[in-house]
Amino acid sequence: MLAQLDGVLAEEELRATGGAGLTTEAYHALVLRATGSPAAAERAARRRVAEQMRRGQTPQ
Repeated sequence: MLAQLDGVLAEEELRATGGAGLTTEAYHALVLRATGSPAAAERAARRRVAEQMRRGQTPQ
């Protein structure tokens, strides 16, 4: 029950903020909590780093 609630809260945080201001590691952890899938969290973190690099930003 608590794990489900944690996942729901993580999903809401992702929707509300898009992970803005989080390091890649923190974003990965948030996606992992939201999805429960290590593979999905890894893909999301890689997409985030790629997007930051396309924008000329240094990945955090």
